[in-house]
Amino acid sequence: MTAPVELVAITRDFGATRALDGVSLGLSAGEFAVLLGPSGCGKTTLLGILGGFLAPSAGHVLIGGQDVTALPPARRPTTTVFQDYALFPHMSVAQNVAFGLRMRGMRRLARMARADEMLALVGLQGAGTRRPHELSGGQRQRVALARALAVEPDVLLLDEPLGALDLKLRRQMQDELKSIQRRVGTTFVHVTHDQEEAMAIADRIVVMNGGRIEDEGTPQRVYLRPRSRFTAAFMGEINLVPARVGGAGDGHLLLETALGPVRLALKGDLSAVQPGARLALGIRPEHLRPDEAGLRIPGTVIETIFSGTHQRVRLQPSPAGPPLVAHLPQGARVAPGEAITLAFDPAAAVLLPEA
Repeated sequence: MTAPVELVAITRDFGATRALDGVSLGLSAGEFAVLLGPSGCGKTTLLGILGGFLAPSAGHVLIGGQDVTALPPARRPTTTVFQDYALFPHMSVAQNVAFGLRMRGMRRLARMARADEMLALVGLQGAGTRRPHELSGGQRQRVALARALAVEPDVLLLDEPLGALDLKLRRQMQDELKSIQRRVGTTFVHVTHDQEEAMAIADRIVVMNGGRIEDEGTPQRVYLRPRSRFTAAFMGEINLVPARVGGAGDGHLLLETALGPVRLALKGDLSAVQPGARLALGIRPEHLRPDEAGLRIPGTVIETIFSGTHQRVRLQPSPAGPPLVAHLPQGARVAPGEAITLAFDPAAAVLLPEA
């Protein structure tokens, strides 16, 4: 089962503190959406309101076109998977998975058959007789997911369910979550502060900041074409180079920067930028390459750090410009004090507000 979700002008106050400020969001049926942001941004509060654990100070929650704002969690077509899993230690794995079905009055044979089906879905065939304490963290997470899906919710809410797992297991579970969501087709709403996790699993990322939606879109769009400086910096490391608009001509915007003149193709919002405007040119570290065609930047290496998948290199451009960070191949032979010339394709850069 699955359903669209609509949040309309959701506001939530905790005393004098406004945790959510008029948040509106629509999700399609079967979509995997991730609420992403730093601690205190309002993402967990929004999930709590969607699940019925918190009441909004203003606004409405609609699921499948039905206004559920006043309904308690048990009467909403949602289930929630928490970070601590909340499994019953005195019950077997199968009994845990079947618990929601038992509360709904399903007969024992039918609910245990459904529990077996859900355990197979999450890769835990044959584990039904075990107790939660006999399972690893990743296995307990799968049991919690199976229990939540067993009741066939229209919307599954996930409150940082992978936060307690180690890196290897977390990445494995990201793949499994995405695979399971595609198979069952349920609308998933997942909360995390981990940018890599969000990009790995989401159909749509909703970036939150200060109780509002800062940006939303596909992982590719939000990372490569962020709509604000906050989103650009939060989604990953980025070089921000001060720029001044010199003018426009021949279908391009002409920028004056300390790295040299830059020409950007005029498209979308760039057509409204006025000459003299002060902006920031955003360049992701992986787009600075020694073999890249485009604007060439000579400089001096400040430091290098081997990061496994790449070399993280800080350099001081010459003759002027802010220090830059580049991600070079693992085998790049660079050392502090050495001269280096990197380049980037202006088409890969993004223009952002100055501040």
